[in-house]
Amino acid sequence: QRELSVCSKENILINIKLLKTNSGNELKRKHRMSLPPTIEKALTLPSGARFYRCALQVNPWAYILANKKPTDFDNETDYNNALIQACKDNSIEAIAVTDHQRCSTGQTLAEAARAAGIIVFPGAEVETKEGVHMLLLFEPDTSWDRCNGVLGDCGIHDQANPPLTIKYDVGELLREAEQWGCICIAAHVAGEKGLLQVLDNQVRAAAWKSDRLLLACSLPGPPGEAPENLRPVLLNKNPEYRRNRPVAIVNAKDVSNPADLAQPGASCWIKMSRVSLGGLRQAFLDPDSRI
Repeated sequence: QRELSVCSKENILINIKLLKTNSGNELKRKHRMSLPPTIEKALTLPSGARFYRCALQVNPWAYILANKKPTDFDNETDYNNALIQACKDNSIEAIAVTDHQRCSTGQTLAEAARAAGIIVFPGAEVETKEGVHMLLLFEPDTSWDRCNGVLGDCGIHDQANPPLTIKYDVGELLREAEQWGCICIAAHVAGEKGLLQVLDNQVRAAAWKSDRLLLACSLPGPPGEAPENLRPVLLNKNPEYRRNRPVAIVNAKDVSNPADLAQPGASCWIKMSRVSLGGLRQAFLDPDSRI
């Protein structure tokens, strides 16, 4: 208690670290230490950043039904349970549920995953009016009403029968997402419906070079496996597409079967102090050390 009373930031941080250890906790119990509320709150925070394995493009049961995907499951509950078990088997601690043009369909999966200790980013995979697929992710504690409201702003007013595309192009979506407090990831960026495949020339370069707005893209493997003509863009070596800060590349792919989660391209390790949009942003700004 005497040491904690020293109003030096360095000493406070040192003592917080001490008290987080087993010996520190024993010290608290032995001496019945009463700590200031600010210190007690600090003790509940993570000790530091660590790597979390994340699958950021997981589809709910409704996606399997809507797209007539082959499945071994007869109902949503069995599918959700198997998906959650596959997350645990593959050390996946965080997922994003991203049905196509819909988010409300992911609520049951999200609630079951959270009950099992998995952190969930609500979200959707939307198709812009040019035909580009983008992942739109919300904070883990975002309400479903808020998610539905954002999709409504995109022009999706009936998720039971959503339009083929939203009302925004890529540039507009990136700007709107910043206002909504969301993160956009360019999905399967080098594949079908990917930003680098759909857009052409100056429009593609302008979208790609949105340093402040486009922070990340996804691939189902390393950049070296992308089409040869796109590798220099992905690696920030093409002068026409060069950015001040490279786009972060995460491994993610459409997961519509629990077995998909065992594939290396379905997930990646992301270093965060807390699993949140802020944690993702920080990782996307420093991908070399955090992804």
